[in-house]
Order: sequence, then structure tokens, then C-alpha cells
Amino acid sequence: MEKIEWNEEQKQRFQNLLREFVGLVDDKVQEWKQTGRTPTIPKYALCQSGLNNFLAQWGYVCRVSVGSGYLSDEPAIAFFRQDILGEEFVNLEKPTLQQGFYIWLARYWRNLEKIYLCIGRSVRGDGEEECQKCPAYDILIKPNGARYQESYDDLEAKIEEITNDFLYFANEFKKIPTAYFRPSGTHSQETTPHTEKELPMNDSPKIPLNQILYGPPGTGKTYHTINKALEILLDKQGQELEAEIRKAFEALKLEIPQSSQAGIEREVDDKIRAEKTNRAYAKLLFDYYKDQGRIGFVTFHQSYGYEEFVEGIKPEMNGKKKTSEQVRYKVEDGIFKRMCKGARDLESSHDKDHKTPNQVEQSMAVQESVDSYIDRLFEHFIDFLRKEKEQNGHYGLVKLKGGDTLEITSTEPKTFRFKYPKGKEVKNTASKKTVKDKYKEFYTSHIQHGKVPELEDIGKGTKSYIWAMLNAMMEFEQKHSKIQQSIQTTNTPQAPTQIPYILIIDEINRGNISKIFGELITLIEESKRIGEEEALEVSLPYSKESFGVPKNLYILATMNTADRSIALLDTALRRRFSFVEMMPEPSLLSTDCAGADLQALLEAMNARIEFLLDRGHTIGHAYFLGLDSLKGLQDCFKNKIIPLLQEYFYDDHAKVNAVLNANGMLKDKNMDGTLQRLLGDFIDTDKKIYQITETSAWGVDTFKAIYGGASQKEEQIASSAPATQNANP
Repeated sequence: MEKIEWNEEQKQRFQNLLREFVGLVDDKVQEWKQTGRTPTIPKYALCQSGLNNFLAQWGYVCRVSVGSGYLSDEPAIAFFRQDILGEEFVNLEKPTLQQGFYIWLARYWRNLEKIYLCIGRSVRGDGEEECQKCPAYDILIKPNGARYQESYDDLEAKIEEITNDFLYFANEFKKIPTAYFRPSGTHSQETTPHTEKELPMNDSPKIPLNQILYGPPGTGKTYHTINKALEILLDKQGQELEAEIRKAFEALKLEIPQSSQAGIEREVDDKIRAEKTNRAYAKLLFDYYKDQGRIGFVTFHQSYGYEEFVEGIKPEMNGKKKTSEQVRYKVEDGIFKRMCKGARDLESSHDKDHKTPNQVEQSMAVQESVDSYIDRLFEHFIDFLRKEKEQNGHYGLVKLKGGDTLEITSTEPKTFRFKYPKGKEVKNTASKKTVKDKYKEFYTSHIQHGKVPELEDIGKGTKSYIWAMLNAMMEFEQKHSKIQQSIQTTNTPQAPTQIPYILIIDEINRGNISKIFGELITLIEESKRIGEEEALEVSLPYSKESFGVPKNLYILATMNTADRSIALLDTALRRRFSFVEMMPEPSLLSTDCAGADLQALLEAMNARIEFLLDRGHTIGHAYFLGLDSLKGLQDCFKNKIIPLLQEYFYDDHAKVNAVLNANGMLKDKNMDGTLQRLLGDFIDTDKKIYQITETSAWGVDTFKAIYGGASQKEEQIASSAPATQNANP
């Protein structure tokens, strides 16, 4: 398992989300103290969406529980591992506190006045019984009721401690294999737990070969294809991906245009937000791989066909004069066929003296795999030494080359320190970094020559204390073979036989799928790819070549769920793709754009759109990103939001006005009396015609009216009501 680590900015974001949650609860508690009534709590104000967006990259999803309509005694956030949600697991697919295991953070306000954090599980009826059937229960819960638990009496004073404890809990929780969260009888004997030392170090999900990112407009589908593509190419996700992007960028620095790199350096020097800098690195790397042919990009449309996508016949002129003899036709490959050829050609390139760029990247992949493996091994080795300290009073014994025995007295912070078991402490120390780097060097040299590392070969030519630690590390690796078997089956470095290629299809549902894919619709299935047991090949209609789809070609597509100009997605294509929903994320928006809360504004509009239409026609957060002035907000609504709503509702302005909460952006257009009389026989006399009001008149209150307070119509009714309305007759 890759350890979750946060930089200061990430910690700050997590802390702000906790402050939002605790602040919401405390505000309602004050309301209770003042009124004596159990306070109600609005769901739209919760930080759940922000936490989910933040934690997803580390494999966690959260559920905020504050009560049903009224504030509960123990409002809480439960954090769930995404990889243990679904069929056969004790956790249901939709996170719920009544089922399974999770990290629990609660604000006990009625009696304890504390914040409470622990790794726990369902304590109700069937949920608890099912948990007890899982192997994870014996590790997490059985020893002490709850293995880890902490309480804090003040948020601000303990915010750093809470953050660090949460990271510790999250990392410990993720060490448990996924199989341990299945009730007994549904997991294989191979996964039955024995000791904590046998936990595998990595359990990352397999990336599907065919994916579609789908959702309403403005949710960042095309934007996210860059990171999705790099996840596939670099085989990393979340926070690890950011580090891997930097590493790959440094390795390819000389091949990327200097003008582009200068822009990156300026951003770093000017201390522009980390997210923007990371995005810039990712875009540069994406463009590099695209130029190298590893990434292809195409946008489908109604006129796009098989000839452009797979292969077609194109005219070619032999000379300047256009005669029948000088015009000939040739078969030209489309982007899909070119990408498939590129992916397959990798297997045949094999020149030891003159490596191609692809082969250089293969060597880089091997070294990165070695680095990752040794980093994980070293981390477990240090944990092993600390447990030795707890059990035996020292960190362990090591032997010098001459045969003397040393006792390790310290593993912190950057060095190993030694002493003779019955003597004074030795002055010499071994740097942790040196030990780890030497082990990587030793391990790499053996892997490259196809040898299994042997104990007697280790550390030749190194200093005695470093040699002793290298031997101790090798012994740890060999003695804990069950750990190493799980590592080596998935992580032992080996030269990859195939490197991923990626074809990105934007707006996949705008094309005629049957016309574009033709007979290849079957070949893109994972089980029908070249090299699989059920592999298929077809004869192409123009070139007559035998053609199949390699298993290292990934298809990444986007689909706009609100596009009404095209038919539903082809059913044959739908069952061959994994679908990743991308919905609006209001938490990414500002809460103070010239005084308007964009998060509340977007949530309110989308709630009404979902009621009037469906969730596939909601408005994405991208329309509002970067807005910081009233003028920008006015232009956004005039040029983007209102035209989009007009399209959604087929110019039914009454519904558009309802989405805007009758905030004054649209007004009734008064018809001329003569015209009304002339048309009275043909139209409904109650019909209203709307027109857009002057944009410059839209003040901040106009935008606030969308998400708070009475509508303009309701205010007019209230102001025109007789003063004696409630008097007795």
C-alpha cells in the first residue's frame, strides 16, 4: 500500500473542511441554547461534496450524518474505503453507517463537548453481526473494541493533531486487504489473516481498457482526460500521480521545448497555487506523449465515419495535370488503425545498442518499479525494527563483516546508530538514505541481469556498518517471504512487454457509432483483444489486412448527457465501456464572488433543474470557475447560463424564470392592447411573454435571490397585501 501523505496545502484544505463541519454543528448548538428547541439543519450547507472531491484521489469517500431534519446528538462524518464498497463486501455500494467498517469522526455536543475519532464499524443489529464475520474484525475491532480511538476537547487547539491522527488511521485502515472485508465463506483460503506482518503492501484497482466520462456540460470531462491519460501511462493515481508527473517531467526535460518549461519556472517562482503548477506540468507531459504518438485525440460528430476512423480510400494525384491516368486511389489509415499499429509495433523493437525512445521509457519504467518496491520494503523494514524494540527492548542485532555483533540503538530521524551489546555506543552511524540507495543499486544490478539477489553478494565494497544494515534488510526480505511473495507477484521489477497507448474520443455520443466502428465494435472488448484467450481478428474491407486490437490500447471517451441533438448511446457500445460519472462540484467554487455565494447559487439552480428535467441536464461548475467580480458574473449569466437554460427548456421562459427563482433577470413583456384584442381568439389570454432585463441592473442581490429569500413575485404579493389582512372582521 502506498502511504497517504499530505503537503501543507492539502492539510489546510482538509482542516478547512473540518472547520466547516464543526462550525455548522456549533452554530446550531448555539441556536439550541438560545431557543431551547432542537435545531434543524439544512443539508445543502454540509461539507460532504468538498470532502469527497478532496479524498477521492486517496481512495476514500465520506458520508456526513447530522440527523434527519434535526441535529442529532452525535453528528459525524464517516470515511469509507472506496475499494471495499459493493457486492460481497460487508460495506454496501452506497456508504452507510448501518453497514461495514469506516473511520468515524463525531462532534459530541450535548454531553461530552468533544470531537471523537476512531476506526469503527456498524453497531446495529445485522450490521454488527455481519462485521463480526469478517477477518478485518479480528484485526481492527476485537482486541480493544476499537483498535484506534482519540478524543479532542478543542478543534482549533488540536487541529494539527486531528489531521495527523486521521492520516495515521487512514493508512492503518488501508493496510487491511480488501478480501478481509468479506464475511467468512466469501473469501478464499489464501486471504485468511494470520498476523499483521502478512498484509500486502499494494492493492490498487485495475484500470479499465475502455472508459467513458459522462455528465452534464461544464463538469470538466475533457479537462480530466489529461490526468486520466497520465494515470494510465504512469500507472499511478491520486497524490502518487503528482509525484510521478514531476519525476517523468525531469527525466524528459531535455526533450520538452524550453519555452514551455520557462513558463513553468515562472509560475513556480511567482508562487502560483500548487494546483495550477501541477496542472501545467501535467499538460506539458500530456503534450509530449501526444507528440510521440502515445496519445491520440479525435472528436466525433454527425459526419464522422469509418473511413476517417479506421481506413478509407483517398484520391492521390501523380502529376500536375488532372487526367484519368494520373489520378489513383490509395487506402489511408484512420486514427484508430494508426494507434493500434503503434501499440503493436512496440513488441518487435529490440536493439540493445541503439534504444528507441520507447525502449528508453521501458528502462525508465523498470527503474521506477525498483524505486517503488524498495521504498515500500524499507518502510516495512523500519516498522519491523520498531516492533522489535517494543518486544525486546532494542531495535535488533546486526553482524559486522568481521563477525562482531552490534545492537541497533536508534532509527531516528535520519540515521541508524549502533553499540556493542555489552559495551559503550559506537560512534559510527549509517545514514538511512545511504542504506536505501545502496540496496536499490544492488537490487537493480541483479534485476537487469535477470538474477535473483543472493545474500552473499550484497554490499560488496561498502563500509562495514552499511554492509551490516544491508544484510539485515536482505534477511528481513527473505524471512518474511509471505510479504515478499505478495510484493514480487505484482511489484517485482520486470521489463514491460507492452507500453500503454491511449485514444481519447471527445463527444463520443455525437457520432453514429455503428457507422464509425463498424465490425470493430466487437474487437474492443477486453476479452477479444490480441493476446487474450478469446482474441479475434477481422479482415478489413479496403486493405484486406487481418486486423485486431492490442490489449495495450486504452480508449478514453467523454459524453455530454445534456446534448439533445443526438440519439441515445449505442447499446452495443454501452456494454463494452466502463462509465465514470462526473457531476457538478459546487465545493470548487467561491463563496464570495462580489458578495454572492456561487456554491449555494449553483446548488439551488441544479436542484430546480433536476426537478423540472433530470440530473443529466444540470449545470457544471466550470461555468463559474475563476469568476471574481460582479461584471464577470453578469456576463456569465447573460452569455452562458441563460442561453443554456433556454436550450434546456426549449425557450419555455416560465421554467427558466423558475430556475432563477424569479430573481428579476426575466420580466413579463406587456402586450399592446390592440394586439392582444386581435390575437385573443388564437392564444391563451394568460400566456406570458418574457424578455431579459438590462444586464447592468443585475446587482449582487439579484444573484443572492437565486438561492435565498423569497422570489420577486412573492415579495410583490406580500407588499401589496392589505394592512388589515389579519384583523378580526
